[in-house]
Amino acid sequence: MRLKRLVLKNYTTWFRHSHATILVASKKKIPVKTIAERLGNTPKMIYEVYGHNYDELERESVEAFEQALNS
Repeated sequence: MRLKRLVLKNYTTWFRHSHATILVASKKKIPVKTIAERLGNTPKMIYEVYGHNYDELERESVEAFEQALNS
């Protein structure tokens, strides 16, 4: 029974993390406040845990801006 609970907890954690990562990386630019509310967290926590995804989005936005200037 303990093993079953542990496995379920791991799957729940995985799905929750995947859900948040997909929302953060979404090209629809979902506000952090909305993501935090869906997960029952604070925007600060979302930035702390998923901040690496925002770093990648920042790089992509800089590249898109540079391409627009060079067009």
